[in-house]
Amino acid sequence: MKKFVFTQIIPYCVTLRQPIRHFTYNTTLFSLVQCCHHPHIIRRQAFMSMLIPQWQSVRQQCADLAAANGHAVTLIAVSKTFPAADIRTLYEAGQRDFGENYIQEWQQKCTELADLDDLAWHIIGQIQANKSRSVAERAHWVHTVDRAKIARRLSEQRPDT
Repeated sequence: MKKFVFTQIIPYCVTLRQPIRHFTYNTTLFSLVQCCHHPHIIRRQAFMSMLIPQWQSVRQQCADLAAANGHAVTLIAVSKTFPAADIRTLYEAGQRDFGENYIQEWQQKCTELADLDDLAWHIIGQIQANKSRSVAERAHWVHTVDRAKIARRLSEQRPDT
């Protein structure tokens, strides 16, 4: 059975150093961004009130796609730059797969969220050789391996289970 993987990036509450160039398909979010006091800031409270409904919408679209095509669909919530508290919020709502590409940030989140037993970490960015051991030991999925050296290191450093 084929497995499709969809990624949805949800904007985070930060002051951007440049104009926002990418909007999600959700027109409500676009309106929210444009109506904020400062157009480059998404207020934290507004963001958190939209997080779960947007996630539910994307999750429903994945379910509809899976039903229409007869394939399994896994939604990976890309959590780079998001704090562990946001990941925990989505986890409590039912999300289990999270994607990261900043290894150092991800390592800290792994520690903070160690109590979430069935959380699955997906590494979606380049892996530096000096960080491969942590990835091999803690990640459930690696989506990007750009060098044979990294593939060998991940294989050698993966603990026996």
